[in-house]
Amino acid sequence: MVENEKLINEENKLPENILSESETIKVEEPNNEIELEDNNQEVKIEQEEIKPKKNILNKVSEAIFTSAAAAEPDKVELKVEDFNEEQFIVKEPITVILSEQGWIRTQKNHIEDTIELKYREGDKEKFRIHALSTDKIIFFADNGRVFSVSASKLPSGRGFGEPISLTIDLKADTKIISCFPFFDGNVIIASDTGHGFKTQTKSLIAQTKSGKQIINVKGENKAKLCKKIDGDTIAVVGNNIKLIVYSIKEIPELNKGKGVILQRYKDGTLSDIITFNLENGISWKMNGGRQRVEKELMTWQGKRGGAGKMVPNGFPKPPLF
Repeated sequence: MVENEKLINEENKLPENILSESETIKVEEPNNEIELEDNNQEVKIEQEEIKPKKNILNKVSEAIFTSAAAAEPDKVELKVEDFNEEQFIVKEPITVILSEQGWIRTQKNHIEDTIELKYREGDKEKFRIHALSTDKIIFFADNGRVFSVSASKLPSGRGFGEPISLTIDLKADTKIISCFPFFDGNVIIASDTGHGFKTQTKSLIAQTKSGKQIINVKGENKAKLCKKIDGDTIAVVGNNIKLIVYSIKEIPELNKGKGVILQRYKDGTLSDIITFNLENGISWKMNGGRQRVEKELMTWQGKRGGAGKMVPNGFPKPPLF
């Protein structure tokens, strides 16, 4: 029995006096002894009185860890992983609904535009976005700041929702001008003066409730739009009803800043932008809902920063793609 005890102590390398004299162990059995068989030897353990003063299990565990760390410190490693609650979110389709007055909510499933939704008195729909419950939703405001919020953290249900200012730090006089689920790609960002740039969507991720400044605007100048780049060509139209078309390669890629002149205005501001593949032409909805496609674009092709030419006949008013 003495040899077995020495062998056990050497393997675990436990420090001596792990348990104080008062921390003895009592094992209750009807016949006051336990018979154990180890290598065909019988070991008799007599009863001892239990008088715990500390957590014995913790002391033993701490002693084992300390002993192991002292013997092989390079092999002892603690791995602590951050708990990520988003890993436990059920992936399902949702609709993100933002009203003109800034009230936001989500509802399950993708709700088509033909289905009427209710809003507070005097309010109406601004954005109806199809997304997934696991998405991050990007919000772009007219002060040039961008915000990102996990869809699962937005208010849900069939009520009116709650003010978006409770979710992000949005000033009372600031409006959301773009809202979409995060995707891996590129977007064009522009202000109403016609300045802008392209950027990767990963630059739009903000880690705090206050968001981050992505395009610089001053005074009465406001951010105008943030749109996905889908093609090799860009068309820019001003509220002066002039249109210019050129290669998307002429626009620099930035993480933030004021940008470059996309279209020059003498009397006017930026109205809208669209990107497309030149061979496919540009399209827009005409009055009455008909779709028009224009492939002969030589008249409006130019260099970035030009004023452009008057829009084609039948272009909508106000000038929007």
